[in-house]
Amino acid sequence: MIVIKLESGAARNQLKALTDRIEHPRQVLAAAAIAGRRELQRHFTQKDSVGNKLGGRRTHFWGDVRQSTQLGAITDREATIDIGDSRFAQRLHGGMIRAKTPWKGSGFLLLTIPVHPQAHGRRASVLARKLGIKLTFVGSARGGVIGHFAAQAAADQVYYACVPSVDQAADPTALPDMEKFEETVAEAAQEELTAQAQAAQEQTGSQ
Repeated sequence: MIVIKLESGAARNQLKALTDRIEHPRQVLAAAAIAGRRELQRHFTQKDSVGNKLGGRRTHFWGDVRQSTQLGAITDREATIDIGDSRFAQRLHGGMIRAKTPWKGSGFLLLTIPVHPQAHGRRASVLARKLGIKLTFVGSARGGVIGHFAAQAAADQVYYACVPSVDQAADPTALPDMEKFEETVAEAAQEELTAQAQAAQEQTGSQ
């Protein structure tokens, strides 16, 4: 899980200055967190609208990330937004991915990476059932391919590349522009503060 604290970054001083002056700081921080969550979900929706490079079946990874983005703890001193999808941290920070269980068709600890549109978003066993074909691994512990190899070589089709590990690059666009994000959060807090001040004035005037 990735936790975004609204007490950090450029917005910290602005939020602290606002919450130190008011009677109900939790409401201000809640408004900021709601606006921050909305900005994150809007960003993830935009990313989910882009198709995958293979042009095959959509997995809607970013849609899952959007659904997992929820309000976290909100107190009088801080507020958090939780991105609960466990896969998001890998996409955000990057790093090495290694196979944990061997594919039964090879017996080796290898990652299966789709290289064919029909393989995208599907395990090899699922693809084999869907297409009604036999998939065969060709290679060694150092790598290989999984494909359907027919009697006629011209009909051969490779669906997955197999490698022991992949060093995934960090995605610099996994989160929205943080300067804009912090501005949105601070503006929402200011609007809530103004609403509280107006309500207090109206209450005083009615007495």
